Amino acid sequence: MNKILKKYCSLYQNWSVAEQTRWISIQRRGKARFIIEQGICRWGLLSFLLFMLISHQSITVKADNPLQHILITAFVWLIISAVYGLLLWEGTNLSFSDSDKKRVGG
Repeated sequence: MNKILKKYCSLYQNWSVAEQTRWISIQRRGKARFIIEQGICRWGLLSFLLFMLISHQSITVKADNPLQHILITAFVWLIISAVYGLLLWEGTNLSFSDSDKKRVGG
């Protein structure tokens, strides 16, 4: 599982000095902030808006209660995007740890 996370869920693969410095700065700000910024705001909000634009006429307008449909859809995208942000955090952390061990020689 760790190999999959490192390969597919890491912000960086080659870890230049600039990328290492940037990740250390991101780590200092904390996991929760990262999940909110990267997962929910960057990926989740955009995905939710695109989904609503695409599905508006075909799904939302035809729903019995369109507002309820929008709220349920927003909640689902919130959960999915938080999980995405968490996976991205974990994958990048694992990749960074491996890169740091190689850099230090461990």
